[in-house]
Amino acid sequence: MSHLTPQTSSQHHSHAQQNPLSPNSLKHIQPEPITLEDLEKSISNSNSNSISLTPSDSSLPYGSKHQYPTLRKIVHYLEKTQKYTGYLFTTFVGIHISSVIIAPGLGVPLSASQDLFEMGRAIYQQIPGMEFILVTGCSIAHIASGVGKRLIQSYIRNQRRGGAVLKSKLGNNDMPIFDDSERDDIGFGGITGLIGLGYRKSWISRLTPNLTPLTFSGYVLIPVLAYHFIKFRWSPVQVDGDSSLISLQYISHILHFDEVFPKYQKLLNFAGIVLLVWVGSYHMIGGLWKIRRRYSARDKKLGYVIINGLTLLSVISLLRFRRMSLDTGFMAKSFTKYIKHFLW
Repeated sequence: MSHLTPQTSSQHHSHAQQNPLSPNSLKHIQPEPITLEDLEKSISNSNSNSISLTPSDSSLPYGSKHQYPTLRKIVHYLEKTQKYTGYLFTTFVGIHISSVIIAPGLGVPLSASQDLFEMGRAIYQQIPGMEFILVTGCSIAHIASGVGKRLIQSYIRNQRRGGAVLKSKLGNNDMPIFDDSERDDIGFGGITGLIGLGYRKSWISRLTPNLTPLTFSGYVLIPVLAYHFIKFRWSPVQVDGDSSLISLQYISHILHFDEVFPKYQKLLNFAGIVLLVWVGSYHMIGGLWKIRRRYSARDKKLGYVIINGLTLLSVISLLRFRRMSLDTGFMAKSFTKYIKHFLW
């Protein structure tokens, strides 16, 4: 029978105390559940350690909010310009779509819709300067102020970072976002936001971190809206000197026109108008929601209802316009000249 000497016993006891895996060091704990929100916050906190600025924020010479007061004041006035020109242009859009989208889409007789169209046109074309202010002037000022604001903000941001690139604390992961519904990069939150599973970063912001869905929709809207203006307003003026012949019949004529691209033009004309309505609705509702600081889940759902509701009404209206009897003779020839005057 072996015996431990006092020295050996003491060494063994000391080794047991130092071993972190010894039975004496283990403790029994109660299991605790973890939610998806806790997991997302944990990942966000762990990734925040990977944020890198060179040099650090605290040592940046441009890190103070009080730097560039003149540029910040210019940004303030550009934001005001963008806000109020957006309000004015939305006023025009509301008058316009009431007769070409909402009324026909809700089943109002097309003759009554034409009367609404004439009333709306009388408001913004017969009052001197009204159309220029509501359409051309507001559009140019809104676009210029938005682009100018982004350029100045990018300059200030780059100076504050000292030319370094800021890595997002969320990286490129696609984890749901629960605690920050005011982020610009989530837009209206996507399908997961509608069903309560958290918002997700828009694919637009994932591809281009400095571009939000609202800004992207504005850039898409510029060429689409310009083409619509040229086809429905500018071309008639260039051909006949005014646009007095334009009516709902002109929309029907465009939807049936296929002399340039016989196989695809009808579909392209139909899809182009639907795209204009969807992108325009998204940009205007998204901008209005941002100005009014409406970021709740309920507001985002309401935004989706309005956007998709207007788009659906536009589809119904276009289908009704396609079934209208086409004008012949002088009117048909005039409409064809308008369409062919610029591109197709």
